[in-house]
Amino acid sequence: MSNRWPAWAQTLPATDREVLQLVVDGYKVNEIAVILDCTPAAVSMRIYRAKEKVRQLWMEEVGDEQP
Repeated sequence: MSNRWPAWAQTLPATDREVLQLVVDGYKVNEIAVILDCTPAAVSMRIYRAKEKVRQLWMEEVGDEQP
């Protein structure tokens, strides 16, 4: 799984990459909850927090350039 992520995303915790990879692979929140053995609410929160970390890392990577 880790070799599918760009270098800047390698700094994400493995748990964040895991939940995001499941989303990218097409799993729904309820399915991810079963896979990770947690509640759908916990999955939703993990996805939200992981997306925020990705957004922050991406902004550090590309800077504040506007198209």
